[in-house]
Amino acid sequence: MKMGKLLQVIILQIIVFCFAMFQGGFVSWFIFFTVTPFLLYALVMLVWREKIVFVHRTITPTHITRGEDVEVSVHVRRKTVFPIAYATLEEHVNQPNLQHFRHNTSPIIKIGSFSRNFIWTYELKNLPRGEYRFVGADFYGTDFFGLGKLKATDDSTKSIIVYPKLHPITYVPIQAVFEVGAATTSRSSTSDSTIAVGVRDYEQGDRLSWIHWKSFAKSQQLRTKEFEERQSEVVSVVIDTRHQAQFEDVVELTGSLARTFFEVQGELAYAATDALQQVLHLHHKNHFDDVMHKLANVKPTADASNLRALNTRGFASMLFVTAELTDEDVAIFAHYNCRVICFVLGHNKTQRLAPNVQVQQVTAGNYRKVLQEVTRK
Repeated sequence: MKMGKLLQVIILQIIVFCFAMFQGGFVSWFIFFTVTPFLLYALVMLVWREKIVFVHRTITPTHITRGEDVEVSVHVRRKTVFPIAYATLEEHVNQPNLQHFRHNTSPIIKIGSFSRNFIWTYELKNLPRGEYRFVGADFYGTDFFGLGKLKATDDSTKSIIVYPKLHPITYVPIQAVFEVGAATTSRSSTSDSTIAVGVRDYEQGDRLSWIHWKSFAKSQQLRTKEFEERQSEVVSVVIDTRHQAQFEDVVELTGSLARTFFEVQGELAYAATDALQQVLHLHHKNHFDDVMHKLANVKPTADASNLRALNTRGFASMLFVTAELTDEDVAIFAHYNCRVICFVLGHNKTQRLAPNVQVQQVTAGNYRKVLQEVTRK
């Protein structure tokens, strides 16, 4: 391909020269001397090896919410000062549909100098949820006639994460679990220091009031009382990825519920029906960031795990967010050893309920009082 272009330029130069030689006169030689610089420039473009020192992208901001805008600036620095008539920058992304959200997208830059630095700035408007990765860029240069072309490639990467839109939800306690049973409570504590169930070795940071002095008198080793764990509102949030209808609403409600319980309690469990064995336990803010990253990338899939694969041990309640609830789902939930609250944003096809199962029909976008409706029922 490149050799063909090279021969084409050489042949054109020969034709123009022959025309000037045989035709003669001022006009013929004027055409020859006018066209020759452009053909020689195209010839140099074909044999020139361009090298990009780096391609740097500035994305402001890098983490946004669905529907927001982001500005992208691509900084290209060349190693040489060779003049390029027209330069085109083509970015490689992991999602081809990203180009539909670009504004001010013309990547063609007219070069009138020997500049080695180029900047291309554009906006991405109203981005949908997801993770968009820029996985490289190709820098193309061409002459005035498009005969000679050069190409340089850069493999630098950058990403934009678009999180689902989270809605405020009024927090209402749901359930607290002890070994002796379950009860509704408005308290949120992690342990009951009045009920000692055993002793363990002393660990740095344990309170002095927890030391078991009787065992210390016998063995001369510090032991600490071990109290019964109280799991006030130990909630697991499970998103149903089996249905494509109203999936964005399902994701938003899931994220809103997860944030509400995590901010109040500081702990949570998250899972998706396409990977029920991978339950994510949240005990730190960074863990919640992991959940948001998963919600940004989650997609509806027919390859969902069987709901029986979810291990509900240690959970007081499970919040199941779905667009379609069936009798088969309820039959599986009936065997769970925790309370199951199903938030349905679409079709509720179930005709029966189990003692530990509660169904809450939810209108898309109207999430503030969903927990109040649950406790009222």
